[in-house]
Amino acid sequence: MIKEQKISSLLSLLKKETVESGNLNVNYILNQFRKNPAFYLFYPFLFKDYFEIENESDVDNVSVAGFLFYLSLLHTDYLTDTKNVSTESKTDKLFLIQNLTEQSIKILTTVFPKQSELWKLWAVRQREQHNSKEIEQNLLSETFTKEQYEKLADYKSSFGKAAIDCCYVLSSDKNKFAYDKLLTSHKYFSVAFQILDDLSDIRTDLKNGQFNYAVHIGKKNNHFTEKNKITQQIEAFYKTALPIKIMEEALAYLNKAEACLDGLPTNSQWEQVIRQKKNDSSEKMESIAIFFKVNHELSQQSQTKLFKKRNHTDTDLENAIQNGLDYILKKFNDNHWEDYVTQGGISNGWATSFIGYHLRPFESDRRIATALDKSEKYLHRFEENFSYNEKWQMEDADSLNFAFLFIKNPDTKSKILERLLKFQNNDGGFATYNNPGLLKQFFSFENFPHFDGWCQSHPCVSAVSLHALYENRELYPQEWNNLTRYCISQITNNEAKAYWWTNPVYSMYFYSEILDYICKKNESLSEFSTAFINQVCEMQNKDGSFSDTFGKNLFYTGYGLKTMLTGNTLNSDLVEKSAHYIIRNQFSDGSWTNSAAMRIPNPDNIIPEDESFAKIKTFGTDCRQLEFNRLFTTSVCVNALLTYQNFKNENKNQY
Repeated sequence: MIKEQKISSLLSLLKKETVESGNLNVNYILNQFRKNPAFYLFYPFLFKDYFEIENESDVDNVSVAGFLFYLSLLHTDYLTDTKNVSTESKTDKLFLIQNLTEQSIKILTTVFPKQSELWKLWAVRQREQHNSKEIEQNLLSETFTKEQYEKLADYKSSFGKAAIDCCYVLSSDKNKFAYDKLLTSHKYFSVAFQILDDLSDIRTDLKNGQFNYAVHIGKKNNHFTEKNKITQQIEAFYKTALPIKIMEEALAYLNKAEACLDGLPTNSQWEQVIRQKKNDSSEKMESIAIFFKVNHELSQQSQTKLFKKRNHTDTDLENAIQNGLDYILKKFNDNHWEDYVTQGGISNGWATSFIGYHLRPFESDRRIATALDKSEKYLHRFEENFSYNEKWQMEDADSLNFAFLFIKNPDTKSKILERLLKFQNNDGGFATYNNPGLLKQFFSFENFPHFDGWCQSHPCVSAVSLHALYENRELYPQEWNNLTRYCISQITNNEAKAYWWTNPVYSMYFYSEILDYICKKNESLSEFSTAFINQVCEMQNKDGSFSDTFGKNLFYTGYGLKTMLTGNTLNSDLVEKSAHYIIRNQFSDGSWTNSAAMRIPNPDNIIPEDESFAKIKTFGTDCRQLEFNRLFTTSVCVNALLTYQNFKNENKNQY
């Protein structure tokens, strides 16, 4: 896509023109750039390479003018489409539209004189834009034709075509062949864009009484027949094959848009945009398929508590462990586990390593041993790229961490450790990702200013890396010393937080496992291990649970119990409370409830604030994620209960 330097210069020009307008707010305009797809600022550059244009600064000016005009159209659409806009709000919007349009035209007149051919084409685009409103108002489902819909999409994007007009008029070669092909390609792209937009805007369009292609298809198949219960009707619609079929139509139009470019220069910016949209659409189709899968899994899960008594016997403890293991084995997919759904899809690689690691203590059970052997063989396919799942082509330190801790093969472990060390930062900590360039490619249509949040050292990742390096501290003394120095700094400064998790007890547990060793090597920390465990004890609720900002959480209760059991001095009452809380909250199918403990901050977010993650989503950033199979929480809970059971057996005199 467009180089950083060009975007930076366009933003500078945008600021300058905004200030010169006198009535536009710079912060507002820049905020709009961040909110919208980046290519709207450099839309003419998508087509520039198809024409011979001598003065690139003209294209710069056209780009900025186009962005301002695009914003004016957004606000115009808002006023047209939204009911019950207050008089004050409407007046403000009209004033903003007027100033955006005026500044846009001012800029264009510096590039195109009054006699320019551009203004004749501009008049055509104006008529198309105006006619699109009439077509949309008259496009009733009963009289719908695909030709009308194509015209609507083409006309609604008429000022996108104005970018092609500008490049054509500015060119010295006046390549009519390229011009006509680009207009046709843009039409098909716009139809695809409109279809996808309709699919995502069902709720809004139903409320506003606007025509929506997805609703039209749904009504033909007996959906959206009621005026109320919009949410239930949308959910029912998405549980059919119709959304996939609609997306396949959009992909067909994108293929047409790309086919129109035959005979023109290859790998252009415009062609890249089309291909990116195709990739995004394919990913969204996969997301819809995931939606089916996740909903099916959720519908199969129990909501009935298994153990309701307040006091529990050793038999209850053993049964809770066995029921939990049965549930985990029931969710085993021939050779791996799946859980958590994010923008990257469903995790299989990282999830299998994480769950497998927590099941290792149970491998004396032949069923568990068989599943773990199959899982380790399955993970061989990740040997070139240990990552969240097979399709996520970005290796990360946390997947490497748990692969190292789970896999037994010494040669494979050695290779994993060498790759893991590439994620160690200068401060000694480990980052989840170490390639901002790859992240930028993945988020190419997002306007994140940097990816420092995901590439900084993360306490929650570094705490697990501590376990991996502990086994090899003599082989890598410098790396080990750097990591322990980082960890000591985090712990002593009360910064043992978690970047990807909603409670620091996750990091604190993994630190606590190695803390005794570190403290013995450092006399100044000789009493700190006990104090650290006491911090965790103080986080416990009265009923034995542990919480995050959003409520009681069994994932953290499991780790809280394990952390308390690592201490040299033990408060058996607190341990009993947490163990009983876990047992008391097991479901009849053997699982424990979805914890939604994982969060995904925006890549530029350095210090995530807990309150920002109230929403649980299956896509996007700045949200918590759905643990739809309950396997992370369940594997941690059975592991914690086994640790508790072993401790009881070793200390029978205390019980």
